[in-house]
Amino acid sequence: IDDPHRLVMAILQDVAACGAALANHVKCTGLWFSGGKLIGLRARDLLSDLKVEVRAASVINAAGPWAQDIANTLVPGQVTARLTASRGVHMVTKSMTGNNAIALSGDGEHGFVLPWLGMSLVGTSDDLCGLPDGGGEARPEELERLKEKIGRLLPASIPFLDAPLGSYAAARAIPGETRDTYRAARESAFCDHAADGANGFFSVFGGKWTT
Repeated sequence: IDDPHRLVMAILQDVAACGAALANHVKCTGLWFSGGKLIGLRARDLLSDLKVEVRAASVINAAGPWAQDIANTLVPGQVTARLTASRGVHMVTKSMTGNNAIALSGDGEHGFVLPWLGMSLVGTSDDLCGLPDGGGEARPEELERLKEKIGRLLPASIPFLDAPLGSYAAARAIPGETRDTYRAARESAFCDHAADGANGFFSVFGGKWTT
């Protein structure tokens, strides 16, 4: 993906053209039941503090690495949605390899150098993390660890890594509970919360967008 923000906008434009109503800065505060049946959700506009009720035949929680936390909030005691969040850090440098990509591997670790918009995208880390804070900024200590690893796997990259053009971080949602995020399968999960007493409420997560 050259520009994930443009992809997000394309998806939103597509679903809007199909009749969807879009709302940003709106937080779901609870599921809405009537007679024991789910009929929608309750939400609050975080900008105006307006409270709204949205009728729906089903509610889908597609919040990526925040999906389990949201499921826990909306269905206290739920056991269906379980995920592990891992954090990946990347650097952008001047082009190292032209139009070629390099995959790197070591003893229980890997890395890559990919061509991206006339530059090189260098990655990645894979560290267990708690609930993501929503920020996409890579921390200095994370960048140092990535630089050390890539420099060890590909010594010729060190001059490029010493003068990065940019960096970013992102969280991944790995289905299930694991301590070994490096070897965890990059699968997706579809969770039906009927077993938690919330028939009509679903959580989906897993997989990732990449370049």
